[in-house]
Amino acid sequence: MGDASELMSLLAFQRALADFAASPNLCREAIADPVPVLDRYDLSPRERFRLASMVRDPLMETNCVLYRVNRVTPIYVFFPLTCHVLGPDLRGELDVFWSTCAAVDLQYLPETERFAGFLRNRARRGELKNSFVEETVEYESTITALRFAARDSDPLLRIVKFLHDPAVLLEVAARGGIIPEDIPQGEYWVLLDASGPDLTVSRLTLEAVSKLRSCHSRDPESAGSHSRVTGFTDHDVLH
Repeated sequence: MGDASELMSLLAFQRALADFAASPNLCREAIADPVPVLDRYDLSPRERFRLASMVRDPLMETNCVLYRVNRVTPIYVFFPLTCHVLGPDLRGELDVFWSTCAAVDLQYLPETERFAGFLRNRARRGELKNSFVEETVEYESTITALRFAARDSDPLLRIVKFLHDPAVLLEVAARGGIIPEDIPQGEYWVLLDASGPDLTVSRLTLEAVSKLRSCHSRDPESAGSHSRVTGFTDHDVLH
């Protein structure tokens, strides 16, 4: 029984240490008043003393920074346009994301999927001020999925819907410019093609969208995400 109790205590200590590394706010709470924070964990008196001392050590701040660097790296790598579109709101969104979505791993693909899902939910609940984020998230999520797709089984052509002219939005975001508020609005469809050696991006004509709708009973965006999109000619694509 003693060994089991020691193991449980050790696991609680490790979990508490991981929670502190993941949350500067939790560290600040523990520094201000360690008792209620440490009461959340089944710790021995010795472990409580060690954690109370460690959280005050300047190296804990370094641990927090390293943890966040590890989590933010895949977001910057795979969602650069979304990060740019968020602008000064990015830091606040990351803080909310990290405080509400504790990572069980630090693998690139799961982390990007979690972040994309987080922003989608925020946008659908009306918690994002930015009207462009949901579109860039879908666009970059689709590109990421194509990068990791199995070429012999997964669909290599996907369609993404935009409510703002993607020719303007994506070009301005890619060069790091200020996103204008007066980007033309409407229904735009972009075709992402990973069937060749390089990913190509083209805008579909309305005729192509109509053709897709006639071939699929579902919404064209849904159809493009789950099946191979074929039958398009050069006339259907705006290069």
